[in-house]
Amino acid sequence: MKIALALSGGGHRAAAFHLGVLKYLAEQELLEKVSDISSTSGGSLLVAQLFHSVKNTSSDSPNSGMLAWPDSQTFLSNSLPYCKNQITQDSLENSFIKRMFSPKNWLNMGHRANLMARSLKKLWQITEPMKHLPESPNWVINGTTNLSGCRWYVEKKGQQFRMGSKDLGIMDSADFPIADAIAISAAYPAIIGPYRLRLSSLDVYLSDGGLYDNLGLEPLFDIERRQLNPDIEAEILLVSDAGMSIQHKRLAPFWRPLLRTLRLIDVINHQVRSLRLRTLLPFLENNPEKGHYLSIGINNNENPDLPSTLQQYAFLTAEKVEQAKGTATSLASLSDDQFENLLRHGYETALVQFSQLSPHGNLG
Repeated sequence: MKIALALSGGGHRAAAFHLGVLKYLAEQELLEKVSDISSTSGGSLLVAQLFHSVKNTSSDSPNSGMLAWPDSQTFLSNSLPYCKNQITQDSLENSFIKRMFSPKNWLNMGHRANLMARSLKKLWQITEPMKHLPESPNWVINGTTNLSGCRWYVEKKGQQFRMGSKDLGIMDSADFPIADAIAISAAYPAIIGPYRLRLSSLDVYLSDGGLYDNLGLEPLFDIERRQLNPDIEAEILLVSDAGMSIQHKRLAPFWRPLLRTLRLIDVINHQVRSLRLRTLLPFLENNPEKGHYLSIGINNNENPDLPSTLQQYAFLTAEKVEQAKGTATSLASLSDDQFENLLRHGYETALVQFSQLSPHGNLG
């Protein structure tokens, strides 16, 4: 059995929630079975952290600088605390803002995601190129081209490295920095702004993958044929969705154009996500053995289908679930309480979903 992971965007809220899902998988010793990953924005940030948490730093080793996917025990003992430390102690947002207000960077204001890439390299030491990723699992980092609205991706599949889009073509990405690929994936419009990629014929501006598909679903699931993508190795799809739900609120007044623009972007993202779920959810309902959709914001205390083994489990309260769901979409540091709340919510969401597949609460 091989597993494909689709990890949504949502800043540090998404990263902490996804970590909870992965913690459950690690306790079931299933991280070793992950063969394919597709990520967007906050999900991409997390995957890069995980790969770097087991980086070979020995100067005497021929594999110095090579990255690795953590096995279950390494995740629990090393990768999880490593990621928590970065998410709660090292504010990417502050680092990015400092760079943005430095006069030497003012010429980059039109493509601020390039500054985010520098922050990732300096603050989180994400300095390796794509070719330093391990052969397994496969990883697709998703973005969006501003030129046409097509999906832009940076991919490592086996020993192949590619990036590009349908309209602009495909090129080699072996030497492309992982930090820059993540910055593309997290380049939220108006706030972080686009990433400028210099090609031989033109400058291409790339934005957050959430504009095209915040779930990171397309590389793993064929929406038109309603089946798992035959190009992936996995037989089971797990979609971890920590995207922000759209809130009922009035449109900002006309003299606040940035807030009006951000609201329209939220509406568009909500519609794109809903359209993809209209295909995914019926597929999973009809094929429960093929995977799970794990969504933030579900109150498990109100679940009427809990198996007897979980009837006495002390789930998060409805208030705590709402707090997790309402955590802002940002790259500012989370407090310890915010992180632990999101981590636990992701873990409990996975626990409940998988227990409904198996009476023992696992995928085995």
